[in-house]
Amino acid sequence: MSIAPPNRQRLLDSLSRDMGRDMSAAVLHFHQSVADQVGLNAADLKSFDLVQRFGPLTAGRMAELTGLSTGAITSVIDRLEDAGFVTRSRDEHDRRRVIVEVVADGKQLEVARHYEEMCEAWTTLLETYDDRELVLIHDFLERSIAMLQLETVARRAVG
Repeated sequence: MSIAPPNRQRLLDSLSRDMGRDMSAAVLHFHQSVADQVGLNAADLKSFDLVQRFGPLTAGRMAELTGLSTGAITSVIDRLEDAGFVTRSRDEHDRRRVIVEVVADGKQLEVARHYEEMCEAWTTLLETYDDRELVLIHDFLERSIAMLQLETVARRAVG
């Protein structure tokens, strides 16, 4: 018995409305659960992740990458520094600029452990797809990220 293909419009609606929202909520809940485990909020955790990924960052660059105001990012840096996740120092070449760096200690490893577990689960899931499907998934995610970045810029330009 063959299964009829789903109605294209229903499938598009499900993917663009329901599945997009469900994926967004699942990602948010995952990051919040990790943040809870390490004593941060989700925005602080993602800010910490940026410093881990890109190395020392200026406060201004952190604000750009997160979309937070410079005042808000100062509060994020305060909380991350108070919790022992980062240090800040003045830029040697421009004393007005603040450089934020990860504190290399157990806290960094604790955060990494949570992401390593998720990455292992993600890899297990991806291994269920063949190479052609992986190329399609990669393309979809790459294009989704670019679309979200453009939509974010458009929202910020309005408000």
